[in-house]
Amino acid sequence: IGMDITAEELRIRIAAREKYFAGVRVKEYEVLDGINLRKANLRGAYLCYVSLVNANLSNAHLRGASLDGAILDGANLHGVQLQGACLFGASLCNCNLIGADLQGADLRGVDLRKSDLSYADFRGADMDNVVFYEVILRNTIMEDGSIENSL
Repeated sequence: IGMDITAEELRIRIAAREKYFAGVRVKEYEVLDGINLRKANLRGAYLCYVSLVNANLSNAHLRGASLDGAILDGANLHGVQLQGACLFGASLCNCNLIGADLQGADLRGVDLRKSDLSYADFRGADMDNVVFYEVILRNTIMEDGSIENSL
């Protein structure tokens, strides 16, 4: 069972070089812009409606995390593990998602405008109404190569 944590508490623990935050629940609408969560374990974390603009989440473990409505614009998500995560309605504009694993993720309504999705894996992901405007899809893995009902 997760632990409630404020943005300030999370920043203090990161400053102390802590990387294990599995199951934490960050209060909705907290601002974590620019935070460095590189290689952090956030499995099953609750980050709904949290602002993570320009955050570094490269190689972070977010399997099964809840990020509904989160704002991750400009975030570094290189190699992030988001298998089975829920990002319903999240904004990931201008993000680095190179090599990201989004297998089985709920991406309904996600805005991926101008993001680099090279080598990302979307197998089994629900991609209804995803915005793919001006994205880079170099060697991107999708179930059948289609992005139906998406923009």
